[in-house]
Amino acid sequence: MTNGLDPKYLLFGVFPLVGASGGQAVGIGWGLLAAAVFVIPPSLVVYAGVRGGRWSDRHLSVRTQRLPVAVGLSVYVTAVVVLLYAVDAPRPVTAAAFTMAALCALTTVLTAVWKVSVHCTVACAFVAVLSCAYDAEAPWPFMAAPLVALIGWSRVRLRAHTVAQVMVGCLLGTAGTAFLWHLANAAAA
Repeated sequence: MTNGLDPKYLLFGVFPLVGASGGQAVGIGWGLLAAAVFVIPPSLVVYAGVRGGRWSDRHLSVRTQRLPVAVGLSVYVTAVVVLLYAVDAPRPVTAAAFTMAALCALTTVLTAVWKVSVHCTVACAFVAVLSCAYDAEAPWPFMAAPLVALIGWSRVRLRAHTVAQVMVGCLLGTAGTAFLWHLANAAAA
């Protein structure tokens, strides 16, 4: 369950759906492009680090290994957001990118002192971003919501996180997304 609903796969789902919320097919393409740029280069870096023995596993389970990667990822995704704004990507895509980048930075700060569940943060952000993008007009958020429970359960069951770490990830993903989405759209207006 955890591998199949890895945050990077959820991003490949959320960005095209958010891109489609603008009602134009070009938004789906922008969403796919944003997902690819957000996900593929960092995934390759992590893969190379695991393969080269720098990190224990692709989930960066050891917190001391996770922090430097999270800081680098935060800088990288912030640059991607700036690039999306610079090339005038559709507003829903840039708002989703801004939201995800800010959540990445927040989880990085938390990771310095505690191991919050990034899986649950992204899963809740996935549902919340869809809710914001569609203003609860589409079934996507309701269809995606059960994924959060499955992901949270799997993270605890695998002993990758405590219930508290899962709950904080869910709170951060939900409340953080609601705030950041509206902040991104207010700044773009």
